[in-house]
Amino acid sequence: MNGQPAGEEAVVSLVAAGSGDTIWTADRRLDRVSTFGGTGEFIRSVSLESFEGRNPSPPTGVFPDGSLFAVVAIPPPDHPKPDPVQVLADYVRYDPTGLPFGSVARAPLSDHFVQAISPQYGGIANWPLAFGRTTTARVYGDRVFLGEGATYEIRVLDTAGGVREVIRVTRDPLPVTERDIQAYGEALVAAAGNDNFRRMMERLIADMPFPTHMPAYAGFLVDAGGGLWVEEYNRPGDEIARWSVFQRDGVWMGTLVFPLRFEPLDIGDDYLLGLWRDADDVEHVQMYRLIKAVQ
Repeated sequence: MNGQPAGEEAVVSLVAAGSGDTIWTADRRLDRVSTFGGTGEFIRSVSLESFEGRNPSPPTGVFPDGSLFAVVAIPPPDHPKPDPVQVLADYVRYDPTGLPFGSVARAPLSDHFVQAISPQYGGIANWPLAFGRTTTARVYGDRVFLGEGATYEIRVLDTAGGVREVIRVTRDPLPVTERDIQAYGEALVAAAGNDNFRRMMERLIADMPFPTHMPAYAGFLVDAGGGLWVEEYNRPGDEIARWSVFQRDGVWMGTLVFPLRFEPLDIGDDYLLGLWRDADDVEHVQMYRLIKAVQ
């Protein structure tokens, strides 16, 4: 497939199957969405228009009618704040030509910390909050699964934003301990490339308003049958990832365990496809066979 001008390198952030045999791709570098036919022939490219004066991120999903789903963030404060900042976003549906239909939902996007730093480095820095919440949104058919991570609750919305279902589990989030904070800080300092950056990380750790509890979960995927796979939140130093699996009707099926270096990406009826990173951080595509218990 080749739908880009010669000499321009694509950075693909989405590959999704559309109606018929079409394939949709989103290119972060060129800021466009391209459609290809079943044999790889290029059909068209569009760019998403701004929404209420704000530019969208590359789309993360395609609905059966060819409309697109994208996140449009609301800018965080441009001045330091001692408390955590919750960045909001509109979760927007676009028509196939790139024009916005409207917001499906306005919800938090992620937790941040806006810190005052040396004028030499711009005066302020916007950091992801340690152990902060990040909203996950997944398109499945003509529905959007949306979860903010504050509680173990995931809403299922239609394309107009109506709540069709709520999947909820009564479970207390993990408390953030002194050991967690210490491990988080040690990892930041260890990753610093030079003395200046190390000092910056040490000050960040000293100023960071650590939350009392971790998010209820880290994120989730929706499989081919509409089942929900929820990644549990890990403490620093954990070496495995735990995923809780729910049927389409919300019934819990069990928990699967993966190495932290394996990232599930696509889950079918009888397979699980993902990326595994080796000790040199080289990515390898891996597929596993899924055998589901008979209910």
